[in-house]
Amino acid sequence: IVACVRSRALEFQGFASNSTMDNLAAVKYGAGGEFKLHYDYHHESPQNFDRRTSFFGTLEASEDLEGGSTWFPLVERLAWNSLLPETWCRFIECGNPQQGVFVKPVVGNALFWVNFKENGQGHDATVHAGSPVVQGTKVGLNIWTYDVRQ
Repeated sequence: IVACVRSRALEFQGFASNSTMDNLAAVKYGAGGEFKLHYDYHHESPQNFDRRTSFFGTLEASEDLEGGSTWFPLVERLAWNSLLPETWCRFIECGNPQQGVFVKPVVGNALFWVNFKENGQGHDATVHAGSPVVQGTKVGLNIWTYDVRQ
């Protein structure tokens, strides 16, 4: 199963099978669990071995789950409530008054982002956090790829 997930993540990105990838990292958050704002690379001084791309997938979410969204504070919201159909509010916290985008933990869904711009500079808007779980539990899966240049 792990080999299949790794292969599909590389294929999704169009990378060769010899691209470097971290071991898959499962994380479990219970009530009060969170992950503070961070980058998936060395933001102050990027390194050659930094994580070039990131996936975060939701494997489990208890029925009583409250909170636990992945927050991207520097991604513009673009008036989600008025521009997107209401169905998007199943995936995004449309009514959250805080700046940025909050992506809800929906089982079977995954987020993907590229941590570096085309010019090799780190992408500031990739700063993110795992919002506190108020109630219930969520289990997620991190997949990070390093050497994506062929």
